[in-house]
Amino acid sequence: MLLDQLSDSSHDKDAVLSSEISVDTLSVDRLRLLYDVSRELTIERDVKVILDRTLGNLLAVYSAERVLVAIKNETPKGFVVEAVRHHNLEADDAEELSRGIIRRVIETNEPVLSIDAQTDDRLDRYQSVIDYNIRSVLCVPLFHVSEGVMGALYVDHRGMGNAFSGDDQTFLQAFANLVGVALVNARMYEQLEEKAQYFQQEVERRYQLGGLFGQSDAMQAIYRLIERAAKSDISVLMQGETGTGKELAARTIHYYSTRKDQRFLSQNCATLSPQLLQSELFGHRKGAFTGANENHKGIFEAANGGTVFLDEIADAPPELQRSLLRVLQEGEIRRVGETVDRTVDVRIIAATNRDLKEEVEKGSFREGLYYRLHVIQIDMPPLREYLEDVPLLAEHLLIRAKEDANKPVGGLTVGAVKALTSYNWPGNVRELENEIRRAVALAEEEGDITPDLFSEAVSHAVSGVSVEYQGRLKDSMQEYERWLIRAALEKCVGNITRTAEELGVSRVSLYKKMNRLGVR
Repeated sequence: MLLDQLSDSSHDKDAVLSSEISVDTLSVDRLRLLYDVSRELTIERDVKVILDRTLGNLLAVYSAERVLVAIKNETPKGFVVEAVRHHNLEADDAEELSRGIIRRVIETNEPVLSIDAQTDDRLDRYQSVIDYNIRSVLCVPLFHVSEGVMGALYVDHRGMGNAFSGDDQTFLQAFANLVGVALVNARMYEQLEEKAQYFQQEVERRYQLGGLFGQSDAMQAIYRLIERAAKSDISVLMQGETGTGKELAARTIHYYSTRKDQRFLSQNCATLSPQLLQSELFGHRKGAFTGANENHKGIFEAANGGTVFLDEIADAPPELQRSLLRVLQEGEIRRVGETVDRTVDVRIIAATNRDLKEEVEKGSFREGLYYRLHVIQIDMPPLREYLEDVPLLAEHLLIRAKEDANKPVGGLTVGAVKALTSYNWPGNVRELENEIRRAVALAEEEGDITPDLFSEAVSHAVSGVSVEYQGRLKDSMQEYERWLIRAALEKCVGNITRTAEELGVSRVSLYKKMNRLGVR
């Protein structure tokens, strides 16, 4: 009898132990899944890859037909299915889910658990539950303290009721919290990577060829205007011929302003059709027009907090002019195809090679927009008005051109400098840059830059200029020697050894020349 009781007791203990082992095994599987997901966060930055690896494992610990992640967006549906995994479902069946329940969870930040959705009074307004014969459904929000509700994690089963419990909801919410962290981290990484790439490009552009460079009175006046404009946060209108450096001046204003840590984005108003230009600047909603296959953030949104440079503003179509005036007056934009206004904080710098006041008088440019842009006006001078800067500017461009071409080329000869300073430069600094690049490309290695390496118009410029007698040849040569030494000293930041190497002379010879020519 006692043996029978002991035997029965032993069987009962085995049954309980077996049950505990089953529960513990399930718990261990789920804990291992949470651990694996958290580990993925430290080594993987692509959210889609993370979801692809983890949703399949989630199905293994749930009695579910399907599990998916929905991400909140601004479409009429309110979300997009980012990833989905399912058991034994045809491709068409995989789309038969309750979008109403997902929207409800995203809008309310409250989970939904139903053990039999067919008889659940809370869900009777969701026709998809009935149409798709969904029985068990569990949906929890993807929430992050810094972002709020970002989406939802959804599991369901069409053929079985009571598939999910309160414990399932607790676990799924823990899993969703990890997914939320993954989304935020991935977005932050993407933004940082995009910003790093942007600033790398901006640094390169900031020191590009054809930069603002010169010691003439004309350029010194421009520097003073740029400095004043950079200290304020008001609109700037830049006028000047093509190639005078209007965009570079605009970038300089941005770099020295309080917005320097934010984006500088530019758009030429003459290169796109009115519809595409409106979309590029203000963005568009998916489906707003043919080819609008997804939501698009425009330049004004992308540059929020920074500066937008609008080149060739005189060519802006009337509809765009109205939208720009609204940005300047209200600080608001509206994407193409939307009815919702968005607030932006941008500084606008506009440029044109035409007289914008004359365009207003002709009726082709809105007067209100002109006065909003014309708070500070900077007139970029053409190169022919400060030809005294051409030798220094040419030397500056030559240094950069040789570096870009990785070609050991000598310096500018006296004849080359004379040709450059005798030309009228209708294309301004941009044309000068092209001439220097051409000369470097055609020059022999270690050879000097001579007039014959320039285009015919530049190389023949001296012959068309009446040259007044300036004194003895020796005096002219000495003046050019002074210029060459000073240019080399500037390039080498005053380092005598490097300057001597640049000029191809010894340090002793350089010192002697400097003393003889009075170069300090």
